[in-house]
Amino acid sequence: MSKKDKQHLLLLIDKLFDGSIKNRDRDKLFNFFLNNQKNKDWPEALDKDKIEASLFTKIKEEIANTPVKVIPLHKRPVFKWAVAASVLLFVSLGVFFANHNSFGGNASQVTVNSVIEIGAEKASLTLEDGSTVALTGNTFQKQNVVNQEGKLVYQSNSQKNKEVSYNYLTVPRGGEYAVVLADGTQVWLNSDSQLKFPVEFPEGERRVVELVYGEAYFDVSPSTRHNGASFIVVSENHEVEVLGTEFNVKSYKEEPVVKTTLVEGKVQINVQENVYTLEPNQQSILNKETHTVTVNNVDVFHDISWKSGQFSFNNKSLSEIMQVLSRWYDFEVDFKNKKVANEQFVGTLGKHEKIEDILENLKELKVLNSYQFDGKKIIIE
Repeated sequence: MSKKDKQHLLLLIDKLFDGSIKNRDRDKLFNFFLNNQKNKDWPEALDKDKIEASLFTKIKEEIANTPVKVIPLHKRPVFKWAVAASVLLFVSLGVFFANHNSFGGNASQVTVNSVIEIGAEKASLTLEDGSTVALTGNTFQKQNVVNQEGKLVYQSNSQKNKEVSYNYLTVPRGGEYAVVLADGTQVWLNSDSQLKFPVEFPEGERRVVELVYGEAYFDVSPSTRHNGASFIVVSENHEVEVLGTEFNVKSYKEEPVVKTTLVEGKVQINVQENVYTLEPNQQSILNKETHTVTVNNVDVFHDISWKSGQFSFNNKSLSEIMQVLSRWYDFEVDFKNKKVANEQFVGTLGKHEKIEDILENLKELKVLNSYQFDGKKIIIE
């Protein structure tokens, strides 16, 4: 934890006790506390034992009086469900505290086993000659590219060819991978995604890559380092043009929209003859069918948390949440109870929890009645 983050956390704690904390900051503080009982990142300025005891009491009081309940489900990392106001689902705090003597208490053991595995770093690289290399666990090096620890790294070639050749990085369901392009741009690919990119960017021309499908986070090398050449991400008749910035593009084949979320800098969205400019903490949503675009202010954390080992859901239905999880854990889901599928939640989930633990916790909280595994299919009732 950075010094700035420590100071911010201390400030939130002070605001909690003097009653000036905002709802959004209160929820962040509660979630941090519930997830970090044994975390060494607690601010050194805090007397840990005292602050835990006082926060424990204060959090119980606050949760009991707030309409949005933050409920820990597993020892850690935890999926903290906060029930949306539109959902008539209430979990007794008495039941919760009866099952957890402390925030670090042990959760019940889950005995259900399945063939569904937690996602991992895996991908394949299609070279310019059409051959494909499996990158998972392999050491690979060719000309100006090397594979190292879950990341492909391209180096700019001093002897550049006039003819542009392309590689494809493909991440399957149940995987994730990263690549450093020849211009220094870093790209993180989420599960079930494919990126097309040049092995070397032509000098003096726009730097163009294509998100063929899926989701990717871009940290773009500034145009000032490349003679003013802009960087373009093409996806679904949709261009994102940048000069140097960080942003996320989500464009899955089965989803009806393309979402571009800006973290830093400024980007321009080009759709047919229309141009839309995004500022930080804004998101454009392109409807694939109508080609219309809307721009909204958002909390970018929910859209980029996947990159840092979490999934964050803000008023998402259980159906939408299971769709995200299905890509990471590589399973199919069948909802027998459509009402359960439409219930909405707020919460975060560590990407390295077993799917059995997640489902069992949902069952204990009566979010779902039952579930069963059928190979790599999960049936929810």
